[in-house]
This record gives sequence, C-alpha cells and structure tokens, in this order.
Amino acid sequence: MRLLIATIFCIIYFSTTGQPRISEKLLNATLKSHEPIIIFSKNKSSQFINLDPILRGHDQKLIFSDTSAYCFIDGTGQLYKLQLTNSNYNFVRIDSTIFWGYNLGAFPFYYKGNIYNLGGVGLWRSNGHLRIFNEKAHEWDIVPLNIEVPLTSAFKDGLISFDQESGKIYTAYYNIINDGLKSINSTDKFIYKVMLLDLNTKDWSYLGELNEELVKGVHNEANITMTPFGLLTTNSTNLKLWDFSHNKLYELKVKNPQIQTYIRGLDSTLFFFKNNRLFIKRGNDLDSEKINMNDFNELGSIYYYPVSMNTNGYKYIFYLLIIISLTIICSFYIKRFKVNIIRKHEMIKRNENENDKRKTLNFTVQERLLLQLLTTNSQIGLRTTIDQINAILGLETRPVETQKAQRHKLFTSINETYSSITDRKLIQNEKPEFDRRSNVYFILDEDVKIISSLLTP
Repeated sequence: MRLLIATIFCIIYFSTTGQPRISEKLLNATLKSHEPIIIFSKNKSSQFINLDPILRGHDQKLIFSDTSAYCFIDGTGQLYKLQLTNSNYNFVRIDSTIFWGYNLGAFPFYYKGNIYNLGGVGLWRSNGHLRIFNEKAHEWDIVPLNIEVPLTSAFKDGLISFDQESGKIYTAYYNIINDGLKSINSTDKFIYKVMLLDLNTKDWSYLGELNEELVKGVHNEANITMTPFGLLTTNSTNLKLWDFSHNKLYELKVKNPQIQTYIRGLDSTLFFFKNNRLFIKRGNDLDSEKINMNDFNELGSIYYYPVSMNTNGYKYIFYLLIIISLTIICSFYIKRFKVNIIRKHEMIKRNENENDKRKTLNFTVQERLLLQLLTTNSQIGLRTTIDQINAILGLETRPVETQKAQRHKLFTSINETYSSITDRKLIQNEKPEFDRRSNVYFILDEDVKIISSLLTP
C-alpha cells in the first residue's frame, strides 16, 4: 500500500514539475526573425511551462527578441528565458519577483533590447503602468508616463497594436476599473478613445474617438496576431486589419475556406505573422497561408477627431476667426502703407538733389523710406512690425538672415546719424504683449517732430 502511494506521489510530482516539450516547428519558425512577432496566448493550460497549481490558469505569453524567446506568466512578474539544455529547449526562470495578481491582462513586449509589460488589472483596479525588466536586479522597474491609460490585452480583451519599428503602441479603447471609488462604475466604464503611446518619449497622446459603428461590435473581435500592416482580428466570420498609423480599417476580400477552418476553435490555436504568411499552430502541426494587403478591402476610418466635444471647441473657433480678421485688416493697412510709401519714395527721388535740411543728415533712400514709415505710424500711435519693415524695404522674399542683417544695418546707420546731431537715439523698440519673441519699433513724440521737419520737402 505504501509503495502504491509513493508511486502515485512521484507520478503527480514529476508531471507537475517537468516542462512540456516545446514545439521545434514553432521555434524554428519564430527564432531569429527579422520581423516583430506577437502571439496572443489563448490556451490556459501549461503549454510551455508546468507551473505551480495556483498559477496554472494563467496565460503563458511568448515574447520574441532579436535572438531569443521569453515566456511571461500573465498576472505575475514571472519571466522565463528560452535556453538550450542537453540538446533540448527549456524555459528557465530569470526573475526573482514574489508579488502577483496586479497585472492580469498586461501586454508584454520586446523593444530595443528590453522586455516590458504594460497595463493590466488586479487588486480592485485597472492600471496603465509601464514596467521594464531589470536584468541586473531580476525585478521589474516602473517607467514614468505622462498620463495613465488603463488597458488590458488578451485573446478577446482589448484592441492593442504595436508598431515595433516606430516604437508606437495604439489602443482602440480602455476600461477604467476602481472598486475603491463610489463614483466609478467598474462594470462598464469603457472609454472609446484611440490613444497612442510613443515609447521613445514615454508619452501618451489622444488620436480621436473610436467610430460609433465600430463601438457596437468591438468587443466581439478576437485578437489573432500583429502584422507589419497592423492588428489582425476576427469576429469568427471574417478577418479585419486595423491600421492605426494610417487610420484605416480593412476586411479580407474573400472568405478563404482554409482560414475559416483555422479560426474555428481559437481557444487551442496559436497564430503569428511572418514574411507575408499567417502561421497557425494547432497541437504539433504548423501550417501557413499567404496574406498581403491586396487581399483586403478598405472599410473606412477607425477613429475621428471631434471638432467640438464641448464649448471649448467653439472658443477655439472664435479665436481662429479673430486671427483671420486681424490678418485681413493688417494686409489692408500694409498695402495702404505700401502705396503711401511708394508715393513718398517718388517724391524723395524728385527732391534728392535739393539743398535742404534733409541733406545735412545724409540719409540714404532706404533709410528715408524706413523713417517715413516709422514717423507715419508713430504720429498715429502705432508700432511698426518687422513684416511692415520688410515690405517697405522689399525684403519679403529674401532669406530671414538677410532680412535681419539689412534691418540691423539700417537701424544702426540712422541712429548714429541722428545721434551725431541730437545726441539722442531715434528708433526705439519694445516687445509686444501678444508675442514676446519679436520686436516692434517706434519714434518718441519729441523726435517725431524733429525728424518730420527734416523729412518734409
């Protein structure tokens, strides 16, 4: 009897602690791939690693780097790395984390030499934390983001697309869960906002609202795999391709009978995309079907940017109308000033050789044009802008640096000439309230009287 009990114990022990044999077909097709491969795990059995009984119901999510593969245990911090031992591939645990249950449904991924996991739900709330695996400490470190977007990723949960080349993660919607607050209904607080996380800047940005016709059926979509063209999903009738980067949704043109067969029984199937082929692993069998963008029809856009969600939208429109109106008014006055200056210029040319007080100051034609503009504006209390000066001097089409140099040359020459007679600076400048980066120019009242008498024929 004791021998029987011992035998049963050994069978149970070794069956729970030994690792299942990993499919060589799967490894040969995925390792050392030049394309990012994302697999949504759907089988909650111990398909890669035999875990403790308490964790056997957790998804085992494969992550592929440039040279190896990892297995992340959903809802925990446990991370295993694929190693070759005695001519057999086995996953060896490389973390030393203890706590778990805070990130169920997190999205694990590889980017630029690091393993990350994003979001998840647990401990009475959803979260949008980005965590990076610290290989030296064998722990996960938090990565600060600008805002928290609580999302989840699983076979039939969340629509997340990862563009590994650009380092951008897109999500079609997210779910706010916080049982610790009375104000939040944790059962249906879905936010249908399309968001973008740039891993290079660690910032989330808002792209727009998910189209209403997509909101109705988005929870029926099952994640198949990620492709270089976008996220591939199915609602058990056909395949959809979500191209968030170009804001376009596609559907497979022809319902391929072979693919229809594959997407049945999705709970026991693994998919991944490589070299324009959709690979399907069911049991020990690995098949593939060629798929490219020509096989899809465009259905429309994924999201739209609302012109106005509230009264703030009207405020921006009002500001825009003011700017347009001011631009039109300024253009009118600039043209008017240009006509007046041209007339003054012709008058100056006619009297250029006269022996009057103006010659004592020895101003050039361009200096006189500039002084005429400044005195005319200053007499009516206006400040002269750089654009007006460029227009009167014919510098509008010249490079910016040339404009600056020409203006500086004229200002310096005029002020030095005027200062030699009056010991005063003629052209003054200040920064306007609406743009502190620029300057406007004017002449003081007492100097206007002096220079006007010198410029008047």
